[in-house]
Amino acid sequence: MSASAATITRAFFSITGDFITEKARDFVLEKRFDQAVKFLQDTCPGMSLDQAFEILKGNKKLVGENQVDFVDDDDQDWKSELADMFSGMWITPQGRFMRPYAVVTSWGPEDMRHADRLTSESDSLFVRNRLSPGGQEYMGRNLFYARDERNDVAKLVRLPADVAAGIPDHEGQYAVLFAEERNVPALLITVHKTAQEAADAFLKDDRTLSRVGYEQQFPREIYKVRFDSRGMTKDAPLVTTGFRLNEVTQEDATAIGRFRAHAIDAERRKMTMADFDEYWRIINDKGEELKTRTAAMMEMIRLQPKLEENIPAWRKAIIEQAGDNWLELEHGGKTYRFPRAPFEHWCLRRTAGRHLAMPWEPVCSQGLKLIGDDPYHSDFLIGAGLSPDSMLRDKAFSDAVYQMRFALIGRMLTGNADVLSGGGIVIGRVLHPTRDAYVPSDAIVVLPSASPVYLEVALKAAAVIVEQGGAMAHLVNVAREHEKLIVRVENARKRFPAGREVTIDAGAGTVTLAEDYDYGAGSL
Repeated sequence: MSASAATITRAFFSITGDFITEKARDFVLEKRFDQAVKFLQDTCPGMSLDQAFEILKGNKKLVGENQVDFVDDDDQDWKSELADMFSGMWITPQGRFMRPYAVVTSWGPEDMRHADRLTSESDSLFVRNRLSPGGQEYMGRNLFYARDERNDVAKLVRLPADVAAGIPDHEGQYAVLFAEERNVPALLITVHKTAQEAADAFLKDDRTLSRVGYEQQFPREIYKVRFDSRGMTKDAPLVTTGFRLNEVTQEDATAIGRFRAHAIDAERRKMTMADFDEYWRIINDKGEELKTRTAAMMEMIRLQPKLEENIPAWRKAIIEQAGDNWLELEHGGKTYRFPRAPFEHWCLRRTAGRHLAMPWEPVCSQGLKLIGDDPYHSDFLIGAGLSPDSMLRDKAFSDAVYQMRFALIGRMLTGNADVLSGGGIVIGRVLHPTRDAYVPSDAIVVLPSASPVYLEVALKAAAVIVEQGGAMAHLVNVAREHEKLIVRVENARKRFPAGREVTIDAGAGTVTLAEDYDYGAGSL
């Protein structure tokens, strides 16, 4: 192709230079640089690589219809888009293209477990500040706040005063996180040889570093208890200077982390720590509602003589409370009707889905069959017109009830999902994040919708569950380019509580809660 003109022969339609130019540049934005060059050369036979590069850089363009001209261009909008995607690119000694995205502002006890978890090409250690014992701290702690703690890089670089405002410095340098970029059109952009040069160029092009760290992950106004560990150690964790290790062991720090998490849960429920401790023991089957084994034995002895005379009244109360919610079991030529709510509680109480059971106030007390037995189990058997020990006396019947139990657990712990983006199987812990929350790279985030405001947290996560949104939503379209798995499940925030492990299987179209415990005859 000459520098002046080229003729494009098409039988049934015309093609313009503007269209060719824009289409080629779109391929670059899609990170399909090779396809952009191939498109230009296939469409305009004779075009050299240098000419193609000049078009893709925004210095030249094609104009005209069918017979197009190669003319000068200075498309600042296009150059700004290029900078938006590729400015501040650093090529590491291992040949990886890395780009800065965040500066770490603060640290706390939780990130201490990352102290020795360095990724390749991260700085190994740095001089912290005069308040840190020994004056040294490991760089790995910063990777706790990275999007991808296994692949991102943490480097110490100098930052302008306005960018570094309020962040503790490390002898004039700051911990900046870099993420790997793939399919980088290195021939179109400036690629820097050092992390410092890349950070300088990134900020010069009006790009912004996010602020991440302990205070962003746990905002002080919400998680006040995380910044107050009275009674746990002499030296409280300092949010801006890191955890002071004098007279504090790693084990102490772990204990503080457990104490804080416990206190946060109590604060959310507006409970005192003592009340929450009792609540926690009960819902996790770690305490007895009857205070001592002796008291439990005495209660069982008291109930047994009056069992037969009390059963009719209990059954009447169970039937009234159950209303129209019943389940049927066919076994041995008979149909058994169980009240649904207590049956669900018995099925789910040792699983991660116990919150999904219908509300039910137990009618029976513990101790009808065994010390510490399950009152929900007694309720559904008595509600069905059976003796509370009927499953103990009839193994075949017991096996049939357990099969029914397993089937119900499978249905209730597995939500049918509409796959909006991505594929495969992802396993992770559920997180219900705010728009700007810290999201670990192995978390599965549950969002109310596929709104663009959640794009940043969605891209950080291993996978995404949304309650509302379609395959054409903006968040889904962007996530699809990153091959991010996104599924839609109704009432997902209720079905999948924060902290629980779930498995998303795109092929099967399911999201399944992991079970906390094995179930067995001991739960009768």
